[in-house]
Amino acid sequence: MMSEDYSQARKCRLCHSNAVAEIFNFGDSPLANAFRDTIVTRDQEFTAPLAYFKCESCHSVQLKYEVSGEILFKDYMYETPPNLTPHFKELAATITDLVGEGKSILDIGSNNGLLLKEFQKLGHFNVCGIEPAENIADKAIADGVPTHKGFFGSSMAAIYKEVSPMADVVTCTNCFAHLDNIEDFVLGVSSVLKKDGVFVFENAYLLDTLKNKDFGQAYFEHKHMFAVSPLVSFLGNFGLELFKVEHVDVQMGSIRGYVKKSSNKQIKEDGSVGKFLIEEIKAGLLGVKVYLDFMDEIEAVRTALVAILKDHHHNGRTIAVYGWPAKMTLLASYFEITEYIDMVVEESDAKIGKFAPGTNAEIKSLEYFKENPTDVCIIGAYNYEKDIMEKNDWYRGEWINPLK
Repeated sequence: MMSEDYSQARKCRLCHSNAVAEIFNFGDSPLANAFRDTIVTRDQEFTAPLAYFKCESCHSVQLKYEVSGEILFKDYMYETPPNLTPHFKELAATITDLVGEGKSILDIGSNNGLLLKEFQKLGHFNVCGIEPAENIADKAIADGVPTHKGFFGSSMAAIYKEVSPMADVVTCTNCFAHLDNIEDFVLGVSSVLKKDGVFVFENAYLLDTLKNKDFGQAYFEHKHMFAVSPLVSFLGNFGLELFKVEHVDVQMGSIRGYVKKSSNKQIKEDGSVGKFLIEEIKAGLLGVKVYLDFMDEIEAVRTALVAILKDHHHNGRTIAVYGWPAKMTLLASYFEITEYIDMVVEESDAKIGKFAPGTNAEIKSLEYFKENPTDVCIIGAYNYEKDIMEKNDWYRGEWINPLK
């Protein structure tokens, strides 16, 4: 991939400091969700350097090299999986308890509308989604979820306000970290939010990512790896206040943040934000050592997994990968294990028959896997390890969680 296809961020996206230092470097990587219809050589595949820096001023962790959203989200393959339905049902109920029924809900990065469907089931909500991936937005619309197509920011917010009521609640689940221009996004949120409205976001939590060695959170869609500390000051710059933070058990550990306009004195901060800030200081997130230790741990995982796969390959055992989410692309590329993969198995109809990013392995259906089971199976969607193993209790080969 030519250098003009990506750009280097040279200052912090949150505080604009030039004092940034690289902490993670995973080499050249394919786009995580760039599933292909044809076999290609390595030189023909779209790749870019995947690295992250830490801001020495506000201590946020951010992507160093940016690939444009138009490239990333064109014909996007990721759809919110059905197994998140219970989580979204709980989120919708929690928000309803907070603001009451009959409210206006705007979901940004709404994907296939799974969260908004839960509000629709509760009834009497005016719901709307905004989704940049046109192919995914079309599916949501076909399922009865009103959805605007495009990237959200101040311009989209102005268009939204012309055709829709001001929002009582703005939600953004697992895409707050996707933002190139996070300032324009927050300006847009503030402009569509009522004076007493609430912005609720969920995202993978940096501290959990480090603790769980979940380096698969690193891919080009993820411009940020969020902790609470940098967000407090950043949101404050826009007249917004993070008044509550909860830990939620999705994506191997996430945070759910509740944000209000600073002028809203009716909602009080509940003390949770301060507790997170103290925990982050204790964990060393303001320093550098914790990040260097993380990379050392990943190298140890890499060495162990490659040794296991080499042994299986040497002894003629066949190896499959079950599930190819975004994080599996980096794992296969950075660990250089594609030569050992004989089969990729997916439950997503949209991926079956295509070739996984960074490989020339054609993706097979679960039915095919049942008829042609391999000796060994890597759990690519390792954050759903328990669900996958329970669903496939018929399998008699060896399961491998690549992080264990």
